[in-house]
Parts: sequence; structure tokens; C-alpha cells
Amino acid sequence: MISIKNYQKNMGRHYYGTKAEADNLKNLKISWLKKQGYLNESKKGTISWTYPNDNKHSIGITTVIDGDFSHIMLYYSQTDNDGNKKDFNYKIPLTFSNCNYGGQRYWFICPLIKNNAPCNKRVGVLYKNGDYFGCRHCYELTYQSKNQSKRIGSYPAIRAFILAEKIEAMKKKMGRCFYARSPTKKQKKIDRYYRELRYWLKESDYYQSTLTKSN
Repeated sequence: MISIKNYQKNMGRHYYGTKAEADNLKNLKISWLKKQGYLNESKKGTISWTYPNDNKHSIGITTVIDGDFSHIMLYYSQTDNDGNKKDFNYKIPLTFSNCNYGGQRYWFICPLIKNNAPCNKRVGVLYKNGDYFGCRHCYELTYQSKNQSKRIGSYPAIRAFILAEKIEAMKKKMGRCFYARSPTKKQKKIDRYYRELRYWLKESDYYQSTLTKSN
């Protein structure tokens, strides 16, 4: 297990408050490993990330598929802010669950230790926010979409506009609105968005009138 009690010293860019955004971090996805054949049998390879500035980062990976002993090994090097190079080589356990219609689904077991307690969460995605890959819970990550909502939370008109866009997009993809004389799940969701839209339109009118009075 890997302790992260001092992980904040190595954390990269922060985007909102004190939390990093998962969207901007390197990640490992079970779905990607499966698509690339890493979960069908033991396999060795390289995973690379290319950034807008054409920088490329790569890590080595080996999957060992052996029932309850299945795991992945990660290998990579990185240089700290003082120019010191450090090599990493560690194991991340895999587990699996049975699917409803047959077959199995693999999961990562988070290898990190936080507050002196092993995480051991079963997750489908691991993020690298510092030296090691771990789950979003251990690294207390947030998401761009969530932060965007916070940033615009004080602007009712913008929230109303976003809801109107969501409603329009859903209506374009709608099939039937009712089934057995009852609204479908999508229709119920649209109805809920309409209620929220009416609320934010009302708030927008109040917000604008308040700005006019203050000016």
C-alpha cells in the first residue's frame, strides 16, 4: 500500500478552491484496458498521454490475469522540482464482479493509504495527482462540470440558459413521451428541468431588477 499523507506537496495545478480537477489528470480506465486486450490475458505494454503543447508522457504497464491474484504493475520515472529523478514500480490489485447477463467485470483496488487507513475502494478509474495513481476519493478530486456550476451559480440567467439548452437537446432525442398513459423517465426529467427553468427565470428577473436599483 502507498501512503499519501504528504501527497499535496506533489500535486499539480489546482483549478477551483483547494481541489484539483480530475478532468485534467492522467488516468487509467478499466474500460480502456479491456478494449486494448490487457484484461484478456497477461500482457505488457506502454500507455502514453499527449498534451496540447506536444509533450508526451508514457508509463510501462504489465497486467497479470490470474484469478484472485490478478493485478497490474506500473513502471515510470519522473523528475521533481529540484531536478531529482525518481523511479516508480508498484502493484495495483485487480478484482472482478459477475455481470447480470454473464461474464465478469474487472475493477481496480485503490492502492493508497490515507489517514493511516488503506483505501481498498473498488473503482473503474485511477488518477495520478502527484507521484502515484489512486482513486478520486483519496485525492479529493472534483470535476470541471461541477466547478463550472459553482462559478455560474450567482448568475440565474446563465443557469436558465443552460437548462433551456438541456431541455432542447433532450426533446430532439425523445421518442415517446408517455407509456401506458404515464410519463416516461425522460419526460419526467424534462418536466423537472422545466420546473427548474421557471425558477431560474424568476430569479433572473429579480436579479436584474436588483442590479437596476443598485445602479
